[in-house]
Amino acid sequence: MDRLSDLQVFVEAVELGDFSKTAKALGLMPSSVSRSIKRLEGRLGAHLLDRGTRFMRPTAEGIALYGVAKPALGSIRDAEAAIFAKVKVPAGTLRIQAVPTFGAQRLAPLIPAFRARYPDIRLEMIFETEAHDMITNRIDVSLSTGLPQSSSLLSRKVGQTTRIMCASPAYIARKGRPQTLDDLAHHEHLAFMLSTDQRPNNEKSNSLGGYGANIHGADRFGAAIACNNGFALRAMCLAGLGIARLSDYHIEQDLADRLLIDLFPGERHYQNIYALYPKHARNNPRVVAFIDFLQQHLEAVQSKA
Repeated sequence: MDRLSDLQVFVEAVELGDFSKTAKALGLMPSSVSRSIKRLEGRLGAHLLDRGTRFMRPTAEGIALYGVAKPALGSIRDAEAAIFAKVKVPAGTLRIQAVPTFGAQRLAPLIPAFRARYPDIRLEMIFETEAHDMITNRIDVSLSTGLPQSSSLLSRKVGQTTRIMCASPAYIARKGRPQTLDDLAHHEHLAFMLSTDQRPNNEKSNSLGGYGANIHGADRFGAAIACNNGFALRAMCLAGLGIARLSDYHIEQDLADRLLIDLFPGERHYQNIYALYPKHARNNPRVVAFIDFLQQHLEAVQSKA
């Protein structure tokens, strides 16, 4: 390895806090990571990482080196990506992360047009409720209703979704239709939840009296059923088990077919949809092409709604 590679290994080791994770992230053997760190320490004449049985942390010298090396490596990647973008068409593998409902109902229908425009980009699409760590899992773009908490990530708004409070005709026949927001206190509710709190910095709203504004927990009235899967939540709502707040793209056909009823057409809870991506990928042609395409096409879909 050259000096630049040793610095890259060191930066990854500091961020991931583990030689095995660093080796996996960089496609190396753990022994290669160890040798690289030792080589760097020998060259600098300084001890950079303290390692224990259950921990690894940078020394004062390590912290100082990380503070210089991290932006320097980023500048080098940006320069390489900028040149690549000028001389190459977008190509290679692009890993995308999204929640299942959005992935299946908004993203997947756009893929044929994207592939027709960029046939040299190979897509890996991860549709899961829980968000993966983008850096560790080498995810290029994550679609989220929240802004990133990590300083290593950037964001760009690509669209917007409307959250609609709805219930089935069977539920309304059984429990009655709420006429005011205060009436919701006397109804049964279905709530979306996460099994772990890993969603980035979700925007919150006080619309609809705070009902379901925070997707991390049950709404303020208490939930009869909480579920971490949007498809299952919709199915239970269709079955008449309670009132749910679901995204417009998830239930637009159900509303058109009167299988679900929009309980408060005049009240809306809007959520922005963001494309999150690592800072070092800001000039990556695959990432730029995908985010530009997504913004253009999601806005076109919303303008028709």
